[in-house]
Amino acid sequence: MESKLIQNRLNYIDVCKGFGIFSVVFCHIFYRGTLNNIGYLYHMPLFFFISGYLFKIRSDQKKFFVDKFKQFMIPYFIYLLIIYSLQEIFTFKEEHLSSKAVLYAIECAGLGGRWLGGFTAVFWFIPCFFMSIVFMNFLLNKFKPKLLPFIVFFCYLLSYINSFWFQSVRFPYDINVVLAIVPFFYVGYVAKSITSNAVLMGAILFGALGVFLIIYGYKNFYDIKSSIYGIPIITFLSSISLILVIVAVSKKIGFFSAVFIELGKASLVIMYLHQPIQILTKMYITDDVYIRILLALGLSYAFYLFAKKYSLTRALFIGSIIDINILVNRRKTLITSST
Repeated sequence: MESKLIQNRLNYIDVCKGFGIFSVVFCHIFYRGTLNNIGYLYHMPLFFFISGYLFKIRSDQKKFFVDKFKQFMIPYFIYLLIIYSLQEIFTFKEEHLSSKAVLYAIECAGLGGRWLGGFTAVFWFIPCFFMSIVFMNFLLNKFKPKLLPFIVFFCYLLSYINSFWFQSVRFPYDINVVLAIVPFFYVGYVAKSITSNAVLMGAILFGALGVFLIIYGYKNFYDIKSSIYGIPIITFLSSISLILVIVAVSKKIGFFSAVFIELGKASLVIMYLHQPIQILTKMYITDDVYIRILLALGLSYAFYLFAKKYSLTRALFIGSIIDINILVNRRKTLITSST
């Protein structure tokens, strides 16, 4: 009975992630319009919220940092090397051969965040996700629970100072947006203890209000990469409200749950691959948005199925800590035996 309950919990989390990554792909391809802005209200914040929802404090902060670096940053650099190189090949121009152009390309790849575009436009997400998890683990270890809401709110205020007065400033790996991510993470962390129907009803009402504001032309949405955070307080509450509704619906969803569960499991791979796939589809096959969405999701998922079959590909492309540690231990054994 207990294992069944755990599996059900993981299923609805994967449904949330699956819906989230579908929304990301849809918005990146559909690009403009009311539906796109509604998607930007919740899709990236949803992943930060879920991360907080599932988070367990780790007292050994050094080991936590190392484990999360392996899990997120090793695949990040592997995908970046491959996909950024492909982007340079497919967008090749004669002027790219100049030493200045080569150095600039290396600089962009090294700095990440807003320096990346095209095939790698969404790569800002993983370093920020990694830094946010490490930072939140530090806060949860360092400060008493009563102080945390004030610290999180201070981060929220700083994020708007950044957005209002320093929005055009580019920071390496978009480290500044961690300030905007922390509130979503923290609300997700505390939300797992909230089961009130009144909270859900309030979320439905405020989420609807947030959507209506977008429909009527208000910029009530997030563009986290660009440090654009919408209307203070209103946009955050709108986003959290929609996320709470999505979590609630994911527990009840029927026929489409299997599709979203599979997309949720493959969300990391889809995040990395959907942009180059949809851009190349547009360049060489068709501009049809629905075909591009289908191919971006389908081909990314197919690569996920391939990658999860082997220890090496699970380590490099999925970030499996178990498989990464196996590879590290094998290397240590080979070095020891050779000496």
